[in-house]
Amino acid sequence: MESDLFRLLHEKISAVIDTYSADSDTPAFILDAGCGEGSHLEKILGNSRNRTLTGIGLDLSKAGIAQAAKRYKQSIWLVGDLAKSPLADHSMNVILNIFSPSNYKEFKRILVPDGLIIKVVP
Repeated sequence: MESDLFRLLHEKISAVIDTYSADSDTPAFILDAGCGEGSHLEKILGNSRNRTLTGIGLDLSKAGIAQAAKRYKQSIWLVGDLAKSPLADHSMNVILNIFSPSNYKEFKRILVPDGLIIKVVP
């Protein structure tokens, strides 16, 4: 992540989120489902003009979440299985799923009506 290999991807995703949330000043939650060590979420939040977003990273890897929590203090980091997400129904405004397995049934459950899902595949 230090090489900025994904810089253009992060900028594009941030722009899409900014466009989606342009008319709202209501606090919102963005979930990175399968966040790993947290760098994608933090770069995207850092590039976003929307300062009402709270980042939440969810991953099955305890080591990845521990690394994210030590390095990135602004977001909330959770160890958990996407198939049995600990998040409440209709609680996420944006779901990111970058290079990670998906669970669209669970995404539908936790996403607010008219929420945004951004899926990135290699």
